[in-house]
Amino acid sequence: MTEVRSSGAWTCEYTNSSADGKVYSRNGNGIQSFVPKAFTAENLKFVGVTEVSGYYIPAGKVF
Repeated sequence: MTEVRSSGAWTCEYTNSSADGKVYSRNGNGIQSFVPKAFTAENLKFVGVTEVSGYYIPAGKVF
């Protein structure tokens, strides 16, 4: 994810690729940019977000 747009406060709950299964939370207010380092997560749940920008690069095992 490279940017989140909102007219107010927002929350994003997510997991990452670790085996612990822990749910993390990230909060913000208004527009937040994650450039030059994009925010990477799995199973995202947004509250209060109007728009999300980013890109998806599928990862797999390289032989």
